[in-house]
Amino acid sequence: MLTPKLRDPETTRPEGRRQVITVRLPETLRDGRGAVMTMDAASLDDIIGNLDLAAERDELYNFAVNGELIVHGEHAVTLADGDEVEIVVAFSGG
Repeated sequence: MLTPKLRDPETTRPEGRRQVITVRLPETLRDGRGAVMTMDAASLDDIIGNLDLAAERDELYNFAVNGELIVHGEHAVTLADGDEVEIVVAFSGG
């Protein structure tokens, strides 16, 4: 698992500028939404809040940003306009 470089929010989100992030949802989160959606988000925390995942995030879902899996529990990953986030259902077993 990789931790993407944290971007300086001052350089990635100028005042009043919207950041369009593509988010790929697993079946369990679609709830009438499509498999792919876009949203204005500056960080993974924004996506977690927009999808109301805060209570479930650490146990049920992992995130990949631009194809790089995020270290479990890392919430402060800053996003840039055009980034793609995939939400992956966590699984365990052996």
